Amino acid sequence: MKQLIGDWDQVIGGIFKSPESEVLRNQLRAESKKYAIRPGLANTLRAFYPELCSVDKFKVCVIGQCPYPTGNLATGIAFGVNKNDKVPPSLNYIIKALKEGDLIEDPKKFDITLQSISQQGVLFLNSALTVRYNEAGSHLGIWRPVTTMIMSELNNRFKNIVFIFMGAKAKEFRSLINPNKNHILSCDHPAKASYTGNVWKHNDVFVRTNEILGNKNKIIWN
Repeated sequence: MKQLIGDWDQVIGGIFKSPESEVLRNQLRAESKKYAIRPGLANTLRAFYPELCSVDKFKVCVIGQCPYPTGNLATGIAFGVNKNDKVPPSLNYIIKALKEGDLIEDPKKFDITLQSISQQGVLFLNSALTVRYNEAGSHLGIWRPVTTMIMSELNNRFKNIVFIFMGAKAKEFRSLINPNKNHILSCDHPAKASYTGNVWKHNDVFVRTNEILGNKNKIIWN
């Protein structure tokens, strides 16, 4: 795992120097000797890169389950893929929800890397920031202590942040957020709909996020 750089190191850098983080690093080293890991360990903390979501712009945190476990889709930005990749089902459901909410005009022009959205202050995280290749959810347990610390610190350090918890695994961290200080939204994980072929129950989380932020601070979701 790369070290954090820039302002995020001042905010949560201590977590990655903790005993819990050392245990995690050892587990990831052991895992990487036996299994292919997604994303590559160099991109594990990419969501925190200052050229993406900077501390001074941070206003929304999206929490999913785990990185894409197949192919080379996982980039370190939850739900995002590289610009030439085929759009995976979960991201396709997100794009459809944005279109339904009149938040984007042309889905074909949507930035599937999610970098342009990240740069507006949206932190795209997962409950586990790594996964074994082709084994969804395989690293949820080993990441849980560190993810718990990250979510607690984000709640402690910031206020008026919109936290969007997507799916049952993400919702396990919902109790760490103080609703009197920050905003909590939640919905099903889009993968649930892709597995069943049903409509994604997104609870209008993107529309509601912009309503909370107001016109001056709203996210341009494309």
